[in-house]
Amino acid sequence: MPVDFYAAFFNLTADARAEFEFLVEDDDTLENTVADCADLWRGKMRVIYQDPILCRHVFLARSTLIAAKGGIKNGYGCQVAAAFALYLCDRIERRVRELDFEANQHSIFENES
Repeated sequence: MPVDFYAAFFNLTADARAEFEFLVEDDDTLENTVADCADLWRGKMRVIYQDPILCRHVFLARSTLIAAKGGIKNGYGCQVAAAFALYLCDRIERRVRELDFEANQHSIFENES
């Protein structure tokens, strides 16, 4: 989803939107968080929660905790934290799908060889 979706969905004010846009800037911290959570999703959580929708809900809860911790630490509001949690969960799920696709393509290629 485009970043504007989250700001509109949570009806963020101009100040809150600026805080949110700062949070979602691609940087090492965000990329590492997404990568670590995607690895956790694929490596451990799928075994526990085999239903992909349930697994997403678990990661939405995890994203909410990450966002709430950041909100307390940095002082942005609950709407910004909620928008960031949903954004983070969507990024993690998208990364999981990309990694699954790459693994699937790799296994297809190996089977053809």
